[in-house]
Amino acid sequence: MPSSEFENTIVATAATDRSLASFYVQTLAPSPILNSSKYTKKERSKHARIVKKMLFCLQHRNNNKQATKCCLASINSRDIVVASPPSNLAPSHLVTPDFSLDNIPPRPALLMALQREIQKENPDTKRFADLIRRDVAMTGTLLQLANSAYFNPGRRIASIEDAIVLLGLNQCNAIMSGLILRKSLNFGNKMMARFWDGSEKRAIGVSMLAKRTRILTPEIAYTFGLFCDAGIPLLKGAFPSYLETLSHANLKASDEFLQVENDKHGVNHTMVGALLAERWSLGPEIVLAIRMHHSHHVLLDKAYSPVVRTLIALNYIVEKAIQEYRGQAGSLEWVAAGLYASKALRISHREVDSLCESLIKKFRTY
Repeated sequence: MPSSEFENTIVATAATDRSLASFYVQTLAPSPILNSSKYTKKERSKHARIVKKMLFCLQHRNNNKQATKCCLASINSRDIVVASPPSNLAPSHLVTPDFSLDNIPPRPALLMALQREIQKENPDTKRFADLIRRDVAMTGTLLQLANSAYFNPGRRIASIEDAIVLLGLNQCNAIMSGLILRKSLNFGNKMMARFWDGSEKRAIGVSMLAKRTRILTPEIAYTFGLFCDAGIPLLKGAFPSYLETLSHANLKASDEFLQVENDKHGVNHTMVGALLAERWSLGPEIVLAIRMHHSHHVLLDKAYSPVVRTLIALNYIVEKAIQEYRGQAGSLEWVAAGLYASKALRISHREVDSLCESLIKKFRTY
């Protein structure tokens, strides 16, 4: 994927999302991260370009959509002159010294190698399998998943090569991305075990529903489902009191949920999750869907791509099913966003209930 395509996707989000842009600029632009040996020269250059484009957008932004479009068109100009970051770029509560991009782990070497192989014109299946075998624990977990009721209702899978044949390279890559994510962000705690269980069910659910659309591949949906709330364990690692914040936020609907996080920590899990997905090169539409997955107004806004809108809409249905599976009271998010999600997917409430029943049956067999 061309780096300019990714950059413009992030900047386009920032043009209408001042908190994300401000957080990104103020934690990155003044930081020694741009000169850190922890990141490659290519990564540092990419982030520097994004910062400059974001600054330009922020300095020329207003609430007029036409002006915003002109602003976005102008970021491709070769004549852009970027000023120093203005001192009043964002309210102080949007930036915190306790959380910066240094809290977001760089893309692991194994994931980078797998992505590099799968992006080749003719990926080498044997090379891909050899890369997976580098991590014995993940190899075992992948085989366990390949033999689960969700992925394999029949034959026994005994080798990585068999798993690749059964699942396909893209699905194997999606599963490995999730396993690497869990290994990188697993901070323990019983509540986090519940979190990972929910992430796996979300990935399976969104992937399952994606097969009913002509817009999404199951692999993209699975990856989105796994990484959707990845900002939560990162915030838990950065803030000792975050689980208390999360308990309080869970009693709120979407926008209020994020506001609780912003008020308490100066950042929220959708911002952090999107930055992680960007750093791990998951693709611009997955990054944007993660950032906006608590914003139901996106569902009927055609400025966002069909992939982004469909991922978010399916996620609302899967979250509803997960809560019903766990025997919890009605989903506050579904109350706020259910009508939007149904309209976006062009399905009735009865069809939603039927999909939830199918998902719950699948969760029970997984």
